[in-house]
Amino acid sequence: MAVKYRDFSQHFNEARTNASLKQLHAAFNQINSTLRQLSAEQKAQFTYLQTVLKLIDTGILSYNAEGQVEWVNGAFNQTLQLPYLYNPVQHSGIAKALRGALQTIMQLEPSASAVVKPTVEKRTMQQLLSATSFRLHGHSFALIAFKSVSHSLDEIEAWQKLLRVMTHEITNSVARIASLADMLGHHV
Repeated sequence: MAVKYRDFSQHFNEARTNASLKQLHAAFNQINSTLRQLSAEQKAQFTYLQTVLKLIDTGILSYNAEGQVEWVNGAFNQTLQLPYLYNPVQHSGIAKALRGALQTIMQLEPSASAVVKPTVEKRTMQQLLSATSFRLHGHSFALIAFKSVSHSLDEIEAWQKLLRVMTHEITNSVARIASLADMLGHHV
């Protein structure tokens, strides 16, 4: 019964038992110890993964075959400014924010990408969606990543402006140097 409920705290007294059961109790204690350690490692890995997924700036949405949301990270909720999300098809906030892109999200094939333009608080943004699917314990799940294309485009535009300014300044400096070299060439 303890194994069924994942209770590995039980300890079998090896000192106060029948001699024929000492090895069995020692083996049970070793199994319990190993299962406790594996359970602790699994919880630690889960906590680590949850922490990493909360910190990344890519929005992540995972939902099951019935369309019910299994997990979202903070970046997803922050992007669409949703306090919670249970079923994206039935959620009026996401339906309003994504205006027609919801169908694209729900029908995005594994390993496919699409660009959607949700409007949140009168601000339209571009989001690159990437999808994957997986099975876990016999159940199907979809995982959608939302990456802001707007920020990438803004960064590219800023670099282009910087390059234009630098090119202009270098051209002006080189033109002056060329003019002076030409003038010196005529005098010599």
